[in-house]
Amino acid sequence: MRIGEVSTSYGTFSPWIRLYSPGGVLIEEDASASDAQIAHSVTNGGVYTVVVENYDSGGAGTYNLRYANAGKTFVVPVGDEGGGLANCENHFGVIGLADIDMWTFSADAGDSIRLRIAEVSTDLGAFSPWILLYGPDGSFIKNDTNSSDAEIVYSATTGGVYTVVVENYISGGAGTYNLRYANVGKSFVVPAGDEGGALTNGANHVGIIDLADVDLWTFSADEGDSIILRAGEVSTELVSFSPWILLYGPDGSFINHSASSSDALISHSITTGGVYTVVVENYVSGGAGTYNLRYANAGKAFVVPAGDEGGALTNGANHVGTTDLGDVDLWTFSADEGDSIMLRVGEVSTELVSFSPWILLYGPDGSFITHSTSSTDTLISHSATAGGVYTLVIENYIAGGAGTYNLRFANIGNPFMVPPGDNGGALSAESFPEGELELGDLDLFEFSACAGDPIQLDCIELVDAGGMTLQLNLYDPDGVLINSDTGSSEATIPLLAAPAAGTYTILVFSYSAGGTGTYRLEHNGLQDGIRLCSAEVNGLDETVFGVGAEPGSTNVLWSTTNLVTGTWEPTATNFADSAGFVIHSNELDTAEDQRFFKVERH
Repeated sequence: MRIGEVSTSYGTFSPWIRLYSPGGVLIEEDASASDAQIAHSVTNGGVYTVVVENYDSGGAGTYNLRYANAGKTFVVPVGDEGGGLANCENHFGVIGLADIDMWTFSADAGDSIRLRIAEVSTDLGAFSPWILLYGPDGSFIKNDTNSSDAEIVYSATTGGVYTVVVENYISGGAGTYNLRYANVGKSFVVPAGDEGGALTNGANHVGIIDLADVDLWTFSADEGDSIILRAGEVSTELVSFSPWILLYGPDGSFINHSASSSDALISHSITTGGVYTVVVENYVSGGAGTYNLRYANAGKAFVVPAGDEGGALTNGANHVGTTDLGDVDLWTFSADEGDSIMLRVGEVSTELVSFSPWILLYGPDGSFITHSTSSTDTLISHSATAGGVYTLVIENYIAGGAGTYNLRFANIGNPFMVPPGDNGGALSAESFPEGELELGDLDLFEFSACAGDPIQLDCIELVDAGGMTLQLNLYDPDGVLINSDTGSSEATIPLLAAPAAGTYTILVFSYSAGGTGTYRLEHNGLQDGIRLCSAEVNGLDETVFGVGAEPGSTNVLWSTTNLVTGTWEPTATNFADSAGFVIHSNELDTAEDQRFFKVERH
């Protein structure tokens, strides 16, 4: 019960209320110069008596008395506020002197309930919104109050109709409020001009959190999906703004939450398929601000926002991107089972506070594989166990920072490109290439060899620009690592025989994170390009075999019977297969003593 002074007719008027039990015993009383209140939990049923007087002698005035019995049917006075709450809708109300607004909502046992109320304006004295929650039986559950906005979070233990009471916590004041009610996991509305609804994989979702604002978003996920949610502060509009994200399951059960003064992050592996709900609020009472929410479901189709970075990776290329507050960049690459994958990302610059590149790798089914982070550059080496499209996520490991990165992707044994101005590509027998390793760099070289050819490599440091430790890897034509070496000034692969014919790959990088410098790659006359390995006779069949051709290229096989006096004549025109092999079979001419072959690209 609450009573408020409407007007003073003469003298002094201080409303005074007294509550008496069915037996006539005084239970409680209160008086105030403006409004007074009694809150009581009934212990005995019956008819109670309320006495209203002027606490000051010699005065007179007009009052308004409000009586609320939570859990019972009630009326909403004409022109006043109250009644049924709509999930996630704005509910504006005015609290005058002695005003009590009553609202209701239905919930099932286990529902996750969020109630948040904010001061819109103070109309008289001081106004501190006060919300009180009562169960279907009218029993008091909990309450909260604040000078700007207050919140109640509750997991319903019993199904039924709950009652929410709104008052002013401070006697003698009045004001306007906005009440938001969210029953997570249930269908909801997005108020006109507000933000929320379905999330798009990879997209930016920009929203504004005002006082008491609760934004609800949803996404669909399958069992086993890997989910990343990140919300970054775009701007603070009032006092203090700390993005707060909360994740709820398809049944409305709470899963996890995260809050930060700048950006917040949730990573979750889905255990049950269905529609999940994401709640965005301000973790700090009394503040407001703008946020950007990113949602990533690894392994599913995604979009790359306009002006942002992500998408398909090119083997060997540089992929430069910027990670802002709350940013999540998604990249993809295709790999076959057994492929050797190298991923390295280096910091190009720090734009805000601190930036530590963080890379996370997910399989074709969206399952998490591994991750790596460093304050400068970080590396993932992985042997693909299944063929398909893999997803790579890049974020800042440190909350509150932003920066620019360079990402390099290498799928060893597959055709690659050398970025303009970078080092790598085909080896030449007449020269030793020199290169520079920057943060996140991977330098790829290739050469062709026949089975049994000698291979010897020596990578020598020229200038150590900052903690560089040389790493030298040699891969066979299938992309399988044959040998490797690490050294602070030199890395060497001793003489060995090529185990098979084909195109071999050399990878040079800094073993130590953050290392940069220059090097020279020496070798024993290795070179790339098409070459013949053998001409074999099996019965009356004659087979010529070559390697190092560009896959799919057209090549001409020439032959002659005499290197001195003979004429080279085209014997066949062949297409190179996907491995760069050129093979030609012909019936043996037994009348010839010998025949010589050479191959050239058409």
